Amino acid sequence: MIDGLLIEHGFSNRVVIKRRRMVRHAGLRLAYLQRTTNPTAAISLFQEVLQIDPMRLGVNELIGETYQAMGEATTDPVAKTSALQKAVAAFKAELALSPVTPLATQLTGDQANNAHVHWSLSEVYTDMGDSADAASELGLYLQATKWHSDTYPWRINLANKRLGN
Repeated sequence: MIDGLLIEHGFSNRVVIKRRRMVRHAGLRLAYLQRTTNPTAAISLFQEVLQIDPMRLGVNELIGETYQAMGEATTDPVAKTSALQKAVAAFKAELALSPVTPLATQLTGDQANNAHVHWSLSEVYTDMGDSADAASELGLYLQATKWHSDTYPWRINLANKRLGN
């Protein structure tokens, strides 16, 4: 039995792959829906998705956003610090999945990528009182938006203002 699916002799591996995709997509949907109402369960579901597909882009970002929201929602300073540190780790894990390599820089001119994650990291570092790392992430955010803009273009102006540009 694999992921609740009994594979009998004669079935191809295609059945297993389809089942894993279904579990991954169902887990993502359910986790996304539970982010605000049951964040701990959502994080567990996101982590199950990463066990199935560790290279899945966006899942670590969702984990980071969930931890960030948990940190912002709590009044306990220890829980807040813990949640924000876990958010940083998750955001960094997301960035590690798509690094900017010298070849990528040569081909595209990109110095950084994943603007949304850099923006989120900047917010978390600001919440933690770490202005140096927040400024560094805003700089990377601006590098990532140099050629690709942002879905929220007002952030570019705000980042420049925060950095004094």
